[in-house]
Amino acid sequence: MIDTCPPARFRRSLTTAVVIGLLPLATHAQSRGFHDESDRLPLAHRYEGGMEYALGGGLAVFDCNGDGLPEILAAGGAGPARLFVNRSEPLGALAFEEGALPVESALGVIGAYALDIDDDGMTDLAVLRRGENAFLRGDGACGFEEATQAWGLENAPEASFGFAAYWALGDSRPTLAIGNGMRLGGDAGPRLECAPAQLYTPDATGFAQSDIFGPSCALSMAFARAPDGKIALRWLDDPAVSGDGNGEDVMVDPLSGDLFATGASAPLGGHALAVVDVTGDGVADLVETGVGAQKILETTLGGFTEVALGQARSRARNAAGQTTGWAPAVGDVDNDGRVDVFVSKGYRDETGDTAKQDPDSLYMQAAQGWEDVSAIAGLDRVANGRGAVLADLNGDWKLDLVVLNRDAPMGLYRNTLRNANHFLGISLSQPAPNRSAVGAMVEVRAGSTQVLQRRIGGGLSGGSDLPLHVGLGPYTQAQLRVTWPDGAITDWQNVNADQWVLLAR
Repeated sequence: MIDTCPPARFRRSLTTAVVIGLLPLATHAQSRGFHDESDRLPLAHRYEGGMEYALGGGLAVFDCNGDGLPEILAAGGAGPARLFVNRSEPLGALAFEEGALPVESALGVIGAYALDIDDDGMTDLAVLRRGENAFLRGDGACGFEEATQAWGLENAPEASFGFAAYWALGDSRPTLAIGNGMRLGGDAGPRLECAPAQLYTPDATGFAQSDIFGPSCALSMAFARAPDGKIALRWLDDPAVSGDGNGEDVMVDPLSGDLFATGASAPLGGHALAVVDVTGDGVADLVETGVGAQKILETTLGGFTEVALGQARSRARNAAGQTTGWAPAVGDVDNDGRVDVFVSKGYRDETGDTAKQDPDSLYMQAAQGWEDVSAIAGLDRVANGRGAVLADLNGDWKLDLVVLNRDAPMGLYRNTLRNANHFLGISLSQPAPNRSAVGAMVEVRAGSTQVLQRRIGGGLSGGSDLPLHVGLGPYTQAQLRVTWPDGAITDWQNVNADQWVLLAR
């Protein structure tokens, strides 16, 4: 079933959000494609702390009150985490006010992910902390209460960075994977020590806890399909632990602990990963950030083809040509039907001045390849970036940008690109369990075929839980087909462009 009625605040002609007439960003050198509206936040929030908070710094972006406008939870590190409730005027300027979080749960926060843990149809939060992680129950009105003990999710006081979730068939609650690590003081100064990654599987009384693999500082994790078709876990270790070389790409069966070797060569370590169909061939690819060139690993028969997005973007500002990427924010910022990648840039304390002046980068994809348009877009900021998310914050179906910085105010950038391209917003719904169909795959045909998946995990200690967004380029119609989490496949269905659709079963 397709429902084309959007949330109440957006019951107007969504086609009015498409403004025709100006050249695309990459061909219009005077355009500033993103408008800095950081002052629309109620305070200048930052991710703070010493070397124990050098990693992490994640953002969760999600709609916690059902008005169609996403909220932002920003980690605070040594300072308090903040919840920013969206009060933007639909299609207009951004506006936020501060919401409330349980006080203790807001301390020592490294990152957070939004998902419906208890399957009641309301958004909950998994809050990664230095100390015991917190799991918060949402009330559907952006209120949250501590539920860690009630859900049977008590955990050891580690420092957690990676997170991923999926629903095994028949389970009423999700299976959760958490990547852990610590920073401890030593005679030679702070050093990194790792703890095993942990798995939480639902049982009759809550969740059963077990170690998946380790010790391994898994900074970023995502569930995907292994070569045999089973759901398996992909992860990136901290590069300080795993080194800079290449090794065999490996995934792990979260339940049995069995390793799957895909037969491909892949980097051993990095800061964050995203699993997404970048090339538009219908197969999920990998975007990886870390020390050195930021990479796209295009999935091919029998392995990956590596595409480097670039070394330091400006050698004039970074004489050594060095770069350190953190969060990969992935989405189609100009709705041309091709996925684009924003990478926040920063530095690690232990590397001295390495990459200190390397600005953030927006890589846009065109028919001839990738182009760094950061300066044109107004996003070439130097602020020691960490978490980043692309999300439509004001209902105009253009992806805006949120960037959390370490020891510098977070950034909020409204997408002001104008072109004649078309789009679709897609939500999924099914009967409980797993009401929002995490793990479902949506194929979109409009010229080429794009494949999108409902996924919880990946990114740099955070990400978004929002409707899927797909650019259609010049096409005013598209065909959609859904593969639901249980493997059931719908027929192809025709839809008009420039609207939000709910695909329900």
